[in-house]
Amino acid sequence: MVFELPDGSWLAPDEFLRQARAAKAAGYFTFGSQVDSFTQCFAAPVYQEGEVCLATLCLVAPKEDGLRNRENYVQSLTRVAHDLTRRLLTG
Repeated sequence: MVFELPDGSWLAPDEFLRQARAAKAAGYFTFGSQVDSFTQCFAAPVYQEGEVCLATLCLVAPKEDGLRNRENYVQSLTRVAHDLTRRLLTG
């Protein structure tokens, strides 16, 4: 099984798993959009009990802005995702 990307290229399952594991370890995922050439995407997980990902917070920024402000976007997005996770877990 392989995954077809929006641009028609293929992503092998082992590469998908490698990227997913790296994103889990980092606590976020960021990438240049496959659909267009002018956006940078950021994502951070929101967890429920048992470290099950309940949702993903996403931010799409203009590519140049996203690359220039990458650290600020990653910090802000992961901070909000962690806060939502904490609220869900503590009620």
